[in-house]
Order: sequence, then C-alpha cells, then structure tokens
Amino acid sequence: MAESGFIPQQRLAGRRVLVTRPAEQAEKLSQAIELEGGQAVRFPTVEIGDSEVPAVVEEIIGRLDDFHWAVFVSANAVQRGVPWVFARREMPANLKIAVVGRATAQALGNFGLYPRLCPSYGYNSEALLAMDELQDMKGQQVVLFRASGGRELLAKTLTKRGAKVEYAEVYRRCLPSPSVAANLRQVLVNVPVDVVITTSKAVLENLCHLAGEPLLEKLRRTPLVVIGSRQVQQARELGFTQIWVAQEPSDAALVQTIIDHEDKL
Repeated sequence: MAESGFIPQQRLAGRRVLVTRPAEQAEKLSQAIELEGGQAVRFPTVEIGDSEVPAVVEEIIGRLDDFHWAVFVSANAVQRGVPWVFARREMPANLKIAVVGRATAQALGNFGLYPRLCPSYGYNSEALLAMDELQDMKGQQVVLFRASGGRELLAKTLTKRGAKVEYAEVYRRCLPSPSVAANLRQVLVNVPVDVVITTSKAVLENLCHLAGEPLLEKLRRTPLVVIGSRQVQQARELGFTQIWVAQEPSDAALVQTIIDHEDKL
C-alpha cells in the first residue's frame, strides 16, 4: 500500500515492459509500471554524453545578457545546461525562457526557474512555434539549449520570422558501448517482453541498431508505445506492426496507454 493509503489496481500484473529511456530518465517511468504490477525491463538505448563544443557553450553563457529568449528543447537540455550556467553566473533576469513541454518545465522548476512559454498541447517544437509570442521575432536573439545534431525546425522557423538563433549544444546522445549493448541484448533474450516503450526517434533508432536480427524481428511484432505522429511514421518505416500512441509524453500517459490496450496483450 502506498503511503497515501492508495492501493494500486495492479492493472499490468505479470506484464513485462521494455523501458528504453536513458538510465537517468528511466526510473520514474519504471516505478510507475511497477506500481501497476508490471515488470520494467530497463534497456537504455541512449547514453547522455558531454558536449562536443564546450568552448562554444562557455562563450554563449558569458553573453547570455545579449539574448531575449532561451529555449530548452528537452529535460536533458535543462539538466545539462542550467547547472552549466549556474556554475558561471546567474540566469539573466530579463531572459525569457521557453520549453517544448511539461517535463522540461518541471526540470526547470527543480532549479527554481519557470518558463515564460510552455505549450498546453502537443508538447513538441511545432506546438511551441504555434504560440502567439513567437510569431513576430524580428530583432530577437534566441539561444537554443539542446543536444548536438538535434532537429532544425525551431531554428529555421524562428530565423524566418526574423530572429537570430544560436545553439548551446550542452550534451550529445550516444550509443551504449559494445559491451553494454551485448549485455542488453542478453537481457532481452532471457526476458522476452510484452510491450516496448520508446519516447524519441533517437531511442527507437538505437533500439533497432542494438537489438539486431533475429531479436529485432521479434520486437517488430511486439506492441510499441510511442509519442506523436513523427514516431508513428518512423516505427512503421522500421517494420513495427502494433503501434500505440500515448496522448502526451508523461509517464502516467505512457502507462495508461498500455492499460488501455491491455486486452490486446
């Protein structure tokens, strides 16, 4: 029984769910699955590495006062970027902060920062770009805190609207080492799963790379929970046949998606 007196319904009892998030982000989702009686099989397909351009980031942090907007595109960007800023200076009082979704906003809140803009739907770059405050960006200077090699949509669109955009690439996404990958594959061989959760295109792409044949062929026939239309399209192109879409990228929504389809497991 939970401390509040709430008794979980155990709606995922006996179900094994593959959690593919980076290890630093997987625990809350894994706990939510286990609270419902499921078994979370942790299989991080992405490792979060240090920035490839630290000198560039340092230079941008030094002149944050020049920017009108700082956009954090993920919780990882917050967790890597904000401590980097705080180690060298305070966040400028006049710097307006925007985020792509609630998880990123919550990560900011852990540092005592709160965004000026956060989409109330969609939870992606498209939803952020649809907000009124970002339509006329003439003369605005914007810094995007992100991973190296991220999507170009935000920068391209804001530039077309008149902004000057720079990147603070505060981390990079990496494949696990070969030895770690081999151990992960062995886990899946020993513990077949009922459902797979992937929460980004990079995570799904790496899962396919790491699994390899014939294990991947089994995974393609396993129900896959994704977020958003871009991941649905990617999953179809990669050969997945049962694709369930979460309503939003929260842990609760991901777990609820499995519960809603439990009769198909």
